Amino acid sequence: MNIYRKKLLNAVLFFAANTNRVNLGKLLKLLYFLDFMHFKQTGYPSIGLEYHAFEWGPVPRDFWVEIKYANVPEDFKGKIGLIPKTDDFAPSYREVEVHAIEKPDLSVFTPREIKILEHLAEAV
Repeated sequence: MNIYRKKLLNAVLFFAANTNRVNLGKLLKLLYFLDFMHFKQTGYPSIGLEYHAFEWGPVPRDFWVEIKYANVPEDFKGKIGLIPKTDDFAPSYREVEVHAIEKPDLSVFTPREIKILEHLAEAV
């Protein structure tokens, strides 16, 4: 697993453990803010995802495709849980809740990245 993938996993674990009710949409926004706040401060992204313009905002498309149907990527198995949810009143509505199974390994982040992660977790 390369450093960006380790950072992605541990950012997901951090947000799932440190914010309330993390669903896929919220997670993707938090990852975007992490990458772009870090980029603004340093000139390079933290987790190195490629974002695409979607109707509801920037989305790391490749990662979204990996997990949008609650499929846990092979290298994330046993570390995160993805639970599909539906709404009885709107059967076409589908969401994915994200849960941390392990604690995040913050040693993969720089002190600047940790400050950004903590700031984002406090803000939501």
